[in-house]
Amino acid sequence: MKRNAEMALAQDLNRSPLLSLSTIIEKDKNAYYSGLNKASQLNSDITDWVKWFVDSVLLAQKEAAQKVDFVLKKAKFWEKYQHTELNERQKKVLNKLFTAGSDGFEGGLSAKKYISITSSSKATATRDLGDLVEKGCLYRLKSGGRSARYGLVLPD
Repeated sequence: MKRNAEMALAQDLNRSPLLSLSTIIEKDKNAYYSGLNKASQLNSDITDWVKWFVDSVLLAQKEAAQKVDFVLKKAKFWEKYQHTELNERQKKVLNKLFTAGSDGFEGGLSAKKYISITSSSKATATRDLGDLVEKGCLYRLKSGGRSARYGLVLPD
């Protein structure tokens, strides 16, 4: 398991920086530039700027911890299902769900999205999704809509 977790971390974390302060700044550019402008004025109090910056670093650390947690859950998932018989379509869709991140697909995975990813028929998509639920890889979301939607079952 340790080796799988290390491999998953190496793969996923090489895609984007673990601690991304620029992402946090990008989310609130106006506050960043406003604070920077005020702090750069002669004889100004930089307390507000320092507080904003420290809060931003803490938020970036929190997001980094969430990324690591998700990657570890991904490693545990594949460890758990390493001996489970999954077809290539199912593996492809599960990997797409993991690539989407901890929020997954907006509205969950539907048969329509499954078909789009795998180029399979409606019958095959429905059968594959049912099989993934039966094997414990996916769960059916309580969505009240016409079509069933699914989410990943992530280990604790």
